[in-house]
Amino acid sequence: MRTGSASPARAGIGVIVRGGVARGEPGVGLGSANRWDKFEAAKLDELREPGEPRTSLLLRYTLTHPSANTIIVGTLHPAHLAENVEAIARGPLLPAVYAEAKRRLDAIGVIPAPVA
Repeated sequence: MRTGSASPARAGIGVIVRGGVARGEPGVGLGSANRWDKFEAAKLDELREPGEPRTSLLLRYTLTHPSANTIIVGTLHPAHLAENVEAIARGPLLPAVYAEAKRRLDAIGVIPAPVA
């Protein structure tokens, strides 16, 4: 369990993120009845690469989190699996893009659950 200001990594703890994209479905995730309302309020569409799906940006944001060691992503549809693989192939967000996405999400009150 994390105490004080020590990061999980410094404490020798790995962090697994599950549900960071919340199945890409409206109505779940990001702490509200409609995740895409929060996505739009934070103007995250402006941060997507050309042609990048919203779920890809969320997956890459989760992948970029400095405390995340690995992420678990499930899917019900082969098309979603292909989209997730493509998102991971794009790699983590650039540091400036991650910082801006985090700033925008913080500004509207969407803060990731604490790492324990």
